[in-house]
Amino acid sequence: MSRERARPALEGGPTPVKALPGELDSSNGSSTEHQIEDLLSSCDSLPADPDVEDALNGAALINRAAAVVVAGVALEDYFVPRNAIIASAIRDVIAEGETPDPLLVHDALRLAGHHEIGLVDLQSLFATTPSVSSARRYAEIVRRHARNRRIVHLAHELGAAAMAGHGDEVCRLVDQLATELGEPTS
Repeated sequence: MSRERARPALEGGPTPVKALPGELDSSNGSSTEHQIEDLLSSCDSLPADPDVEDALNGAALINRAAAVVVAGVALEDYFVPRNAIIASAIRDVIAEGETPDPLLVHDALRLAGHHEIGLVDLQSLFATTPSVSSARRYAEIVRRHARNRRIVHLAHELGAAAMAGHGDEVCRLVDQLATELGEPTS
């Protein structure tokens, strides 16, 4: 898969947030909205591949084994919130003992109050999925990007804490970052 800037996967989907917490400064007199716009236009995108998220959910709409793979991906690992909502509906259908398909997932979305995702959106995922047999690999990619976003977030927090001279916070964040990287600290 080519590395592209993160973008919403389905028409009308939310724009992924590129700014990290703690980057706004109200002391300069500019509005929070203006600062957010500045950050969004100046920051590089966080690690994500919405096309892979689409392919993973699409595979789950085609094949029960792929749906089980989707159920094993944490909802917070999805970058595009709409994809996490669809994955949650896929889980709901599986929990009912059914094999997910666009109609059943659409019904689960409606029952959960997600009327913004239509049957056409689900049918599009179903029709454009590159390979059902690659679902495990798609899940690995989604998890890897989520891990990399967590690392970026922790590194940002670590830098801010270090700049502010908060030693205890720096130690806590170093431990968290080492845990995320899978390396022991001491």
